[in-house]
Amino acid sequence: MVARPDGKFEYACLILLLYKLAMKFITPFKAGWQIAWRYKRLVVLLYTLILLAALVIVLPLNSLLQNKAGHSLMLEELVHGFHYTFLNDFKNAYGAGFVPLMQQSFLTVILFYICFIFLIAGAINVIQRSPQQYDSSLFWNGGAQYFWQMLRIFIYFLAAQLLLLAFFGWIYMAINKGLSLAQLEDDRMVIGTLRWLAPIYLLLAMLLLCWQDMARLLVIKQNSRWIFRPLWKAFHFLRKNFLSYFLPYICFWAILVICIWLQTKVSHWLNDPNMIAIWVSFFVTQLFLLFRLSIRFAIWGGINSLIPKKNDQ
Repeated sequence: MVARPDGKFEYACLILLLYKLAMKFITPFKAGWQIAWRYKRLVVLLYTLILLAALVIVLPLNSLLQNKAGHSLMLEELVHGFHYTFLNDFKNAYGAGFVPLMQQSFLTVILFYICFIFLIAGAINVIQRSPQQYDSSLFWNGGAQYFWQMLRIFIYFLAAQLLLLAFFGWIYMAINKGLSLAQLEDDRMVIGTLRWLAPIYLLLAMLLLCWQDMARLLVIKQNSRWIFRPLWKAFHFLRKNFLSYFLPYICFWAILVICIWLQTKVSHWLNDPNMIAIWVSFFVTQLFLLFRLSIRFAIWGGINSLIPKKNDQ
């Protein structure tokens, strides 16, 4: 008769399996934060450029608000954060200025994302080339060389995210019969459906984000003018090594979400219209933004550490 393994052998196998899973998680996590620390000067530079771009873009919008409603106490409500009540009141009181405000806001978002995509292209180029120290030429050249590839990737995955959201929105409305009170058998279905539908949507949305970041890195790694081959390679790597890629990615994003949540809570605690509280809130918010950028670098660095060194691997 064949001897059956004792409990110690099974326990050892379990420990070995857990160790391998932990290493698949720890290795990219550690590599990501090492990248963020190695290129901390680039993180600060990127933060400064984004802040300057935001100021340049927002100042005309602020001038428009001051010209249209500068004498009104309504603008003081913005100290407590933007909300729908302000938008509705502004539209009712200053209807003539509402359309230019929305048009300029739309242009503001487009200009900001154009600047941000250029900066992302430069930053990912530095991470992919992995110099021992920050190299400014790699950053600026990468932004110029890979801007159009990064822009196309952004557009394609934005369209994919919108289609995914629309699909799950359609499922939600179909299950809840268009949220019609006359047709709903139980209003608890409205919340109950979200409890199982939202996690599935978030999982698929995260998969798209992971695929997008991998494609960005592979475009630069392969020095490809076209993005379809890197897109397919990224999908292939994600499919073959799902746990190795996706678990660390979820962890990084969980840290990012916690950071955003803490930033919101701290801003709410410091929600006071006096100037000292406003400046303290601004300073704390900038620290959180800097840390969020560091997390983004850690995400890219962690994924980059998992991509095979050979292009054809």
